[in-house]
Amino acid sequence: MGQDEPLRHALQKSGKEMGRIDSQSDPMIYMAYISTPREATMPSTMVQVPILMSPGQKRRLAQKAKAANLTMAELLREGGERYVPADDPTLLDHMAKQVIRETKKTIRAIDKTLALVAESEARMQALAKTRKKG
Repeated sequence: MGQDEPLRHALQKSGKEMGRIDSQSDPMIYMAYISTPREATMPSTMVQVPILMSPGQKRRLAQKAKAANLTMAELLREGGERYVPADDPTLLDHMAKQVIRETKKTIRAIDKTLALVAESEARMQALAKTRKKG
């Protein structure tokens, strides 16, 4: 059985295609997808990495691992390998808020510059009128 076989089997049962799997897909298919090994062998040496999490997080991750027929360590390793910061909605939200703040700041600077230009033009027109009279 190839490394993608469990995923292919789950997809065949659901009628989905390989290229259309995301976190909104059927949870079992998504878990099969993210747990499909991308490397043929496990490293011969493992290191222990203690991870602190809330009891609720541990419970939810344990449920996901059980549903995917993985150990929690396998789930965390596979999820960590596939994590892409650009996909993190909180990161995207933070970036969007920063863009909005900087845009507002730029608009204020442009408005201030336009006001200074208008004042300068008014002074120049007043000076030009004064010179024509004199």
